[in-house]
Formats: sequence, structure tokens, C-alpha cells
Amino acid sequence: MQKISLLGGIILALFYNISPGGAISMNTLARDLSALLPDSLPGWEIKEEHRYTPDNLYDYIDGGAELYRSYGFREMVSLVYHRPDQPDLYLDIFDMGTTGGAFGVFTHSREKTDSTFGQGSQYSPGALIFWKDRYFISLLASPETPEARQAIFTLARQIEHAIPRQGKIPTVVRLLPRDSLVEESIRYFYHPVWLNTYFFLTESNLLHLDSTTQAVWAKYRFTAQPTYLLLVLYPSASAARTAEQEFRKFYFTLSDSRPITQTQKGSWDALRRCGRLLVGIFRARNSAAVQNLLEEVCRKQPSP
Repeated sequence: MQKISLLGGIILALFYNISPGGAISMNTLARDLSALLPDSLPGWEIKEEHRYTPDNLYDYIDGGAELYRSYGFREMVSLVYHRPDQPDLYLDIFDMGTTGGAFGVFTHSREKTDSTFGQGSQYSPGALIFWKDRYFISLLASPETPEARQAIFTLARQIEHAIPRQGKIPTVVRLLPRDSLVEESIRYFYHPVWLNTYFFLTESNLLHLDSTTQAVWAKYRFTAQPTYLLLVLYPSASAARTAEQEFRKFYFTLSDSRPITQTQKGSWDALRRCGRLLVGIFRARNSAAVQNLLEEVCRKQPSP
């Protein structure tokens, strides 16, 4: 059985095999996922059940497996519910191993902000995604019918209640200034493949992103043209300094050590290190907005 992922088109060819977090036994994973499965769905019966690991997720998600693998995916259970005269309903529960992994996958999957289910959700006709703790959940029935929509919501509530804990939003995300932030634009990651999420910066891992770092992209609407903010939190100030120096030499002119610079196209870019936090601002329309954003972020920097 193979499923065509809606996310497949955004997966880049570049991929590094990074999987943060300690080892969890497959028996533990299987028990944890089984505990989240609804006992029943009135009027529907389970037609298929499958389990997937990092080794065979490609068999199920055509072109989209690397998204989950890049966030430390551990295991997934997939159920297909059937009801006569209704579209099949697909339930996928991903154990991402960490809160950051589940939150990261969700941010790369959503296009709008909603909090109806879990710790963040998005619903479009026949499709619901949400995350809670270390789990990312997807429910799909196409075409949507009133019965299928009700079944999706029922399953989502059952799974949400079965997950006992709330996950903690990654530290670097909490550093984002709220004024003029486009909430649905937030993209959390630690894998270098996602550095070029909004536009091309570099094909090399000049910012030294790995499982010890936290990074986030976000858009700000100070003007009609969005300003892009990149934050990278390193385990130490020295690691942040090394990444800053390497990236500055590549992206900015060799002689330009100023935190803010005007590009040839008239927009403004900035790069500044605040302790172990590296702040990048791109395509801003005026230097004052850049300066204010830099100062606000650096005031919120975490302790060493």
C-alpha cells in the first residue's frame, strides 16, 4: 500500500541522516502507539492496519518520508476505516520521539493557525492534522461527507484525550517577537535541509545545523512585502560565533562586519550574534524595522 503525500513536493534532494534523542525500544514504541488507538468508531470498521519505521516509511509515503525522518521519526501506525457508501478514512499516528519533532513536522504541514485539536491543528475539507506532545496525527477522507467529517472529529478527540501530556514549545520559537508575526509562517527545524525553506541561502551547512541546534524561520508583515527572520540557537556561544563567521564570509561581503547591510536590490539584511543565539534578517524594506527586530530578539536571548 502506498500513499501519495501532500508534502512530497516540498522535500529537497539534500538530506543528512540526523536523528536526535536517545534510543527507544521498538516494543516501547508499539505499546505507546497502541495505547492511543481508539477502541471503536461507531458505524465504521477497521479495514486495514499497518505499522512503519524509518526503514520502510518510503513504502507508505511516496516522496514525503524524508520530512518525517529529518525530524527524528520513530514509528507510525496507520489505520483505514470503512463504512458502506462512505469514503475510506485514513488515520496516521506518527511517534516523532520528541516534542520538537512533532511540532516541527506540524509547522511544515500547516498553512493556517488553529487550536481546535491538540496543541495546534489545521482542518480543510476532508483533512485534519494536529500535534500533541511527541505525536503528529493526520486524518483524511476524500471526498468529504458529513458522516466522514464527524468521524474525523470523533477520532481526533479520542486520540487527543489519550495523549496525557502537553509538549513544550522549543525555546527558540518562544524567542520570536509577536508584533507583526505571521503565525502560520513559523517553521521550526534543526536539519540543514530546511534552511532554504523560504528562499535559497546556501546548499552547504554553513550554519552548522544538527541535532544540538534549534532553528526557526518566520515572516513579519511590517509592510506589504514580508520580512524574514531566522533564529538559530546553539549549545554554546563559541559554536554560534563559529557559525556566524563562516556564514558571514559566504553570504555577506568579506569586508562587511556591520550587523545591518543594504542589498543591491534595495532591501536590508542583517546578521548578529547574541550570546549563543544567531539572528538573521532578510529582505526587510527599511533599516529601522531591522534594528528594532534585532534589539527585541537579543533582549529575549536565553541564558548562556
